[in-house]
Amino acid sequence: MPTLENLRLRTGQAITETWYDNLVDILESLAFQNPIDIYGYVIKDLVPYSDLALNLGIDVKRFKEAHVGYGYFTYDVWIGNKTIQQLIEEKAPSGYGYWYGGYISQFIAPDVDLALNLGFHDRRWKEVHGGWGYFEYGIFPEPKAAWYGGQVTESVYPDQDLALNLGYPNAKWKEVHFGYGYASSNIYVSGKAVIKDGDPVTVSDFGTDAENDIKNKVQEGIDASTDVESIKADISTLKDSFKPILLDKKWNISVNENTDIFSPDLVVSYGGRVRIKYMALDYSYLYLKHKASGETSFIEAMLNAGVAIPAQCWHEWDFTAMSNDQINLKISPSSTITVLVYNIPNA
Repeated sequence: MPTLENLRLRTGQAITETWYDNLVDILESLAFQNPIDIYGYVIKDLVPYSDLALNLGIDVKRFKEAHVGYGYFTYDVWIGNKTIQQLIEEKAPSGYGYWYGGYISQFIAPDVDLALNLGFHDRRWKEVHGGWGYFEYGIFPEPKAAWYGGQVTESVYPDQDLALNLGYPNAKWKEVHFGYGYASSNIYVSGKAVIKDGDPVTVSDFGTDAENDIKNKVQEGIDASTDVESIKADISTLKDSFKPILLDKKWNISVNENTDIFSPDLVVSYGGRVRIKYMALDYSYLYLKHKASGETSFIEAMLNAGVAIPAQCWHEWDFTAMSNDQINLKISPSSTITVLVYNIPNA
């Protein structure tokens, strides 16, 4: 490969064809070895000789436009004498969320109710993960959705006969309310099949025997001179034993986060159940402190399966307790609450 020294001419030295060949070789070498060719195109990586030492333009001589795929900046990016973070904070209304590093640091909400879209019919989010979802209108998983505002507006039925389940053994519906029910097979209650009329016996066959049994029991009661008033009193006492007893309540008070709501701790009077009725002005988590009778320490855990409790809605929970058990409640975060704690005996 010729060098620049090969192109040096001495006084009186003739320019030969070899000299021209060397010149072309050197020019071609310069054109393809440099990052920028003779036509102004960058053909290799432009790398400064030292880290964070050179500028790409200066404050009075700037590039008009820069088109790039990715940009990585050690310091910050300034637009109109302001950083990107400053511009984001200016765009975000006070009290609402803004983007920082791909995360939302506060609540984010549209500036007008029911006016803006989160995605479009042809540009949709792949997945949405959230705690609670509240919809003014409907949820439309298909063009002809049966669900609207939490209600079914059309008949719901499987696409195949006797092929789909409504719930599973470990994922059951809490309650089912309906007019008529038609079952092709058996119906089971507490693991036992319900006896159907005519299979294996007819219910009407029991009518005569049942009537005779009632008459005999009534006659036995008369013969024994049963004290009817005493029976009424026993029944009344039995009914009273199932009435809830208010252990304590806090009505529309402000409570600090992770602070005992009741002082002192509540003591369960009768073995049975404890019922908690609760409402808060804000989304909150409710914690139950429970110390069984005879134990020395409390166990603290979340109610509502660890899920945030919606604001301004009544909620109730029951749990088993014995006489002299001690309980208390805490919330997170701080809020204004109303809570009532009942003891239901002999549950």
